Amino acid sequence: MKRNMDLARAILLELEKCPFTGERHDIVIEGCAPEDISYHILLLYEAGFIDAERMTRYKGYHEWKAKTITWHGHEFLESSRDPTRWEKAKDVIKQKGAAMTLDALKTVLTELVHRTLAGA
Repeated sequence: MKRNMDLARAILLELEKCPFTGERHDIVIEGCAPEDISYHILLLYEAGFIDAERMTRYKGYHEWKAKTITWHGHEFLESSRDPTRWEKAKDVIKQKGAAMTLDALKTVLTELVHRTLAGA
């Protein structure tokens, strides 16, 4: 399965809307298969952006459910929240011919935030 940074960001945005209960949340993203969402929840968990829990095997795959966003997840979400900045960061990475990695996105997003602050 391929990693989709737009889906990862969408999951963070949806999880942010959920109340902090310590319980698992069902994240639904229109047009995305539940197994794709589950896989990206696992990736976000492994990256330290969310707390999540693996559920029992379901429909042929291990289902992952998100619980909360971590400090690092909130930091990434804040820098990527603005859709224009998010698209600009992806464009910069593509123009440079770099790989669309989490580290590359964090670096470019941080630079774009700093430029915004310097212009203020």
